[in-house]
Amino acid sequence: ESFVLSDFLAVDEEKFLALADEHVLDLHRSGFLGWIYAHLTSLGNANQLFVHYLAKKAGEETKH
Repeated sequence: ESFVLSDFLAVDEEKFLALADEHVLDLHRSGFLGWIYAHLTSLGNANQLFVHYLAKKAGEETKH
C-alpha cells in the first residue's frame, strides 16, 4: 500500500550529515539546526506510525 503526500518537503539526512562543519555552524547560529533535528525526528515517528497503521490494517483484514 502506498501513501501520497503532495507538496511535502523533507531534509535528506545523508546530505545533511555530509555538510561541511562551517555550514552546520551557520545553521546553528541562525537558529535552524534545532528545527532540522526536530524535523528528522518527526520523519522517523511518521514512518513508525505508517508501519503501525499497515500492521493493524493487515490484522483487521485477516479477521474478515
